[in-house]
Amino acid sequence: MSVAATVTDLLNSTLDAVKSVVPVQSNRNSGPSLVEGSFVQSDTGVLIGLAGDLPGRLILNASRTTFTNLGMAMFGVALEGDMVESFIGEVGNMVAGNAVSALSDTGLVLTITPPTVLVGETKIAGFQHGIKVSLELENAGELTVLLIIDEK
Repeated sequence: MSVAATVTDLLNSTLDAVKSVVPVQSNRNSGPSLVEGSFVQSDTGVLIGLAGDLPGRLILNASRTTFTNLGMAMFGVALEGDMVESFIGEVGNMVAGNAVSALSDTGLVLTITPPTVLVGETKIAGFQHGIKVSLELENAGELTVLLIIDEK
């Protein structure tokens, strides 16, 4: 299987995992777009490292309000303070874990790293290309999925 096909499978698996983990309707704001060199997240997000056959990083980026709204949708209670940041890390863990597990049937071997929660404006650099998809989460806000594959 080509690298492009494998990356497409990983992106689709990640978007399917978002739909499975997040209990609200999600719609793409746009098709996949290329990100080159760096990405600036303005509020909050989570970075999960990918190791194995297709090393890279998965980043979920959204406003703190969006993550708080998701917490309310998932648990029925308002998350505050450090609980929001813990929740952001757990959402990243669940999405990445589901995406990687779904791909195991294809023979692709991937593992994930523990989540790194990003708070405040953060510039993520040190990569050549990434693929970004923005999703509108019903009654929650916008979530950006960024998939970065390390160059070999």
